[in-house]
Amino acid sequence: NIHVNSPDDRNTVKLSEILDCLDCTQHVPHVPTHKDGGTLDLIITKSYEFLRDLSVGPPNTTDHSLVSW
Repeated sequence: NIHVNSPDDRNTVKLSEILDCLDCTQHVPHVPTHKDGGTLDLIITKSYEFLRDLSVGPPNTTDHSLVSW
């Protein structure tokens, strides 16, 4: 689990560097996607792709949120 909402975390920095190198973007806003907090569920695409109607629901039947677009 990489907490992308923690910008100083070394794993978050490494993931960001990898995404930049591959010309990719992480689209999920820095909102909790896990019942214990943290943005753990991600949608990653090439940087030129755009997502419409992205939504993050509350954790429901599992400990993770439903991320949809």
